[in-house]
Order: sequence, then C-alpha cells, then structure tokens
Amino acid sequence: MMTKRKITKVPITERALSQRINRKLVGENEGLRSTRPGSEAASKLGRFYIVDLGRNSITAHGIDSLEQLGRELGVVRDHEEIV
Repeated sequence: MMTKRKITKVPITERALSQRINRKLVGENEGLRSTRPGSEAASKLGRFYIVDLGRNSITAHGIDSLEQLGRELGVVRDHEEIV
C-alpha cells in the first residue's frame, strides 16, 4: 500500500534570493538594486530594479516580487518558498 508523503517546501530568505539573482545577473553585466521604502525613488522605480553595470543605466524597474523574478530567471526551484 502506498502512503502519501507530505510535500514540504524549503524556506529561502529574501536576502538569499537576492544574492542568487545577482549571481545570475552578473553574467549579463547587470545587478539587482533595491530602493528605500517610502522614498520618492520607490514610488517611481518600485521596490527593486535592475541596472546595467557597464552603462550604469536602469534596464528594468517596477519589480515588486523577488520570488516571481527568481522563478523567471530559474534560480528558485519548485520545492522552495520565500519566507
């Protein structure tokens, strides 16, 4: 008789996820940056944005979910969750 196993997800901190994203982006000469909460930049750029390190220009903004970005880049697995 087969028993069902409870699927547990491995927790990942936001800090660890941002490091994973930065390691992935550095190969494309880009980096993830964050704005300070409540600042004018946060209202214009969103919580996170991506910078082209060679040109020092913003390539993507309005990123509010690190988990979604991490899944798009392939740095978050199906068995992991952000805490």
